[in-house]
Amino acid sequence: MMNTKPLFKKVSGYALPILLLCFSLTYCTQIPPSTSEKDIGVKDLIPVKERSPESEDAEVQILFGDLHVHTTLSVDAFMWNLPAVGGSGARPLSEACDFARYCSAIDFFSSTDHAESLTLDGWNSVKEDIRQCNAMAGDPEDPDLVAFSGFEWTQITKDAKSYYGHKNVIFKYTDEQRLPKRAISSWIFPSGGILPKLLYISPLFDPLHPLPYLQYARLLGSLTNMDICPEGVNSRTLPGECREIARSVSDLFRKLDEWGLEVLVIPHGTAWGLHVPPDVDYISQLSEHNSKYQRLIEIYSGHGNSEKYKDWKAVDFDEKGNKICPESTEDYLPCCWRAGEIAGNRCREQGEQENKDCEVVAEKARNDYVAAGYVGFRTIDASPEDWLDCGLCRDCFKPPLDLVPRASVQRILAASIENDDLEKEVFKLGFISSTDTHKAKPGHGYTATIAHTDSSRGKNKLYRHIFERNFQKRTGQDFERNASFWYTGGLAAVHAKGKSREAIWEALVNRNTYGTSGPRILLWFDLLNNPDGRKPMGSEVVQHHNPTFRVKAIGSPKMLPECPKYIIERMGEDFIQDVCNGQCYNPSKQRHRIVRIEIVKIQQQHSLEDDISLLIQDPLMVFHCNKDMEVC
Repeated sequence: MMNTKPLFKKVSGYALPILLLCFSLTYCTQIPPSTSEKDIGVKDLIPVKERSPESEDAEVQILFGDLHVHTTLSVDAFMWNLPAVGGSGARPLSEACDFARYCSAIDFFSSTDHAESLTLDGWNSVKEDIRQCNAMAGDPEDPDLVAFSGFEWTQITKDAKSYYGHKNVIFKYTDEQRLPKRAISSWIFPSGGILPKLLYISPLFDPLHPLPYLQYARLLGSLTNMDICPEGVNSRTLPGECREIARSVSDLFRKLDEWGLEVLVIPHGTAWGLHVPPDVDYISQLSEHNSKYQRLIEIYSGHGNSEKYKDWKAVDFDEKGNKICPESTEDYLPCCWRAGEIAGNRCREQGEQENKDCEVVAEKARNDYVAAGYVGFRTIDASPEDWLDCGLCRDCFKPPLDLVPRASVQRILAASIENDDLEKEVFKLGFISSTDTHKAKPGHGYTATIAHTDSSRGKNKLYRHIFERNFQKRTGQDFERNASFWYTGGLAAVHAKGKSREAIWEALVNRNTYGTSGPRILLWFDLLNNPDGRKPMGSEVVQHHNPTFRVKAIGSPKMLPECPKYIIERMGEDFIQDVCNGQCYNPSKQRHRIVRIEIVKIQQQHSLEDDISLLIQDPLMVFHCNKDMEVC
């Protein structure tokens, strides 16, 4: 029975799912047939949990969740929720709980605010709000929602060899004894700057909404005043009032070992060129990989799809190992090459120099871009339109801005090195998808009306000045182009033996998971002919005869307009508009049709010289579904 008391305490398209069976990638293409309002069936007010009619384990259910959720405890999220950019101020974790329970009706979620943004008070409030959220969920063995505590560890650098990226750290339990004292950061929050000072006077420019600016200024001030924890001290014995730093992923794993807690570390955004150095190769992280913690990878979020490998390069190297700009090809335009075209064309338009001189100008622009790494766009004054489709994967499903192929999930699964014992090291990762919401709205991908447009340059001159002169210069990120590559968020799906915390966690650890780009598509991917019996997706087995798989998919429900009647009656229209953005997950009895299933096969490298593109068969085979059947 769904709990109807809100925890809310506010302070102020259809797509492909991406799936995993060990090292096999699977696609189900979902194309909705034409329909009209009268074709929609009777309202199904309570979302029905699905199980396979052919399943050997009748207790296994498919549950949906979101393990990547930011609130305005994250500095970037608070900035994008200021009134100056059309936001409404603080969006707390308690609101995320309400959204998951009443608006998106998902089964589980985790808080993952940026560790760099979490003070000790902030982390304590995360833990307490998550406990309150779970306390309202009813029977722990059959709750309406399971909430996990966590944070995002984020490490960004221009140096490809020392780049680790973004990883969500999620803890199984919520009681104080089984959670760390503080969140663990990768860097020290920068102090000073003009932003906090401007925020204290910004209410003068927006007198009707002064509180959010003052709250944001207070958050920034508290972060810059934190002391750094001493190094070389066991994480459990560090003083509580300090900022704990783990500068590498192996440092993070070591600190988690010191705590001895049940925890998952989930990489995400591995191929987002917005902040990933263009020459990154994820194989550099394989020697530090810890399979106890890193068992899953987020393949899709509102930032796009990190799955696809391409054999083109954004940056190449000459015989001496120096970075150079590769030439444009028919299917790929490197942004460094486009920078040269912009500079060269401007030179020729001036008409005062010979063409060979303009080629020198173009070559310098290319070299400057390459030297600047992922902030190369700042080396030349150009509009977003000037860059055309440089850096983009032209035939990818929902690509991120400036895809970095050697950090894609396909490349990650193909990576292999020998360790000191001459044994092969590989990544064995299950797939999930998430939203990466920055508005405290877990699972918001059920409708395209909740657009993932958190990033904005501002609606007034003051905010535009703050953004361009302070935040964007500090981060060096191409936010304006990136805003065109934000999508509705994805969902994590688990095959769980129940709805309890234990059952969901077991499914996550065992990699009985898949991800979708938002729709609640049902998928079963089983190995049938193992000597030990049927094995579900995520299993790791050894057998000496060819495998036989059974793959089955059912399309997601068609949505009914607005929210279920019982939610409107019990929560009120103001709640629906403010928290749910006017739309709830409201499935009908009808489903969209699965059109085809594509199977992708990936093999691991035998040596570093292996051609990665030859190890990835995408697709290995394609199955077209019977249009008259609900189940493919």
